[in-house]
Amino acid sequence: MRIAFFTKYHEDGASSRCRSYQYAPFFEAAGHECAFFPLMYDGYVKDLYAGRKKRLKKLACVFRRACRVLAARRKFDLLVVEKELAHGLPCFVERLLLGGSAYTLDFDDAHALRYRQGRVTRLLFKNKVDRLCERARLITVGNRWYFGHIKKGVLEYLPTVVDAARYPLEGFEKEERSVPAVVWIGSPGTVSYLKALVPVLAGVAQKHAFRLRVVGAQIEAPGLDVECAAWDAKTEFSLLANSDIGIMPLSGTAWDDGKCGYKLIQYMAAGLPTVASPAAANREITLAGETG
Repeated sequence: MRIAFFTKYHEDGASSRCRSYQYAPFFEAAGHECAFFPLMYDGYVKDLYAGRKKRLKKLACVFRRACRVLAARRKFDLLVVEKELAHGLPCFVERLLLGGSAYTLDFDDAHALRYRQGRVTRLLFKNKVDRLCERARLITVGNRWYFGHIKKGVLEYLPTVVDAARYPLEGFEKEERSVPAVVWIGSPGTVSYLKALVPVLAGVAQKHAFRLRVVGAQIEAPGLDVECAAWDAKTEFSLLANSDIGIMPLSGTAWDDGKCGYKLIQYMAAGLPTVASPAAANREITLAGETG
């Protein structure tokens, strides 16, 4: 089978990397041919983290995607679409582009909620996700929360996971430190969850010395010993494995309940106990007294 993956990002985007790209070797080993067509341009994630918006370049990406989808309909047996073809693109346009092709959809966050905010947005897009799901051969979701929010189509639970081969714990020796390290991994777009926890962590630091290790973002945290490191596929494992506790704070919104708990999976793959806010997926992963 020839499969076209219409991801949102190149491999530097976590959602695309973890829910599409990392499966390519397994599909190919089974005799399938895979091709990847990211929506965003190469380097978009770096621009996003740096606050560079480049709206015209993003608009060009949408036009390029439309052309690629039309071409792929003739060449591939199955189209695997991450979330939707393009955010803000009307449903009837996406359905025209997809035509009668066989396609699946994949969701790793509460994407439908984006279209339920604001009167105009709700009017134009409130049923977009359900209408796309209605024609999909399959909808894979990273959280059981979706089963109560996507009303159309056939849903299959596919949690966001890591490739254990990239977490070689056997034989790994931790670096020696005078204090334990509490680690958080994420992006500039999600570091606000950690910032909200700073006063709590500062209170803990008054009683127990520790280092806060932040991977993938920058943060100022008065009263804390903070180490910030850029995310890199080559150093990700060592930064996590050289820590002692992994944390995943959230704010308790409906959007948070759609998250997949990927940070927790990463921490546990690196041999760490976890502490997490009680969002839907987190309650399945972090079990009190067992894994966190």
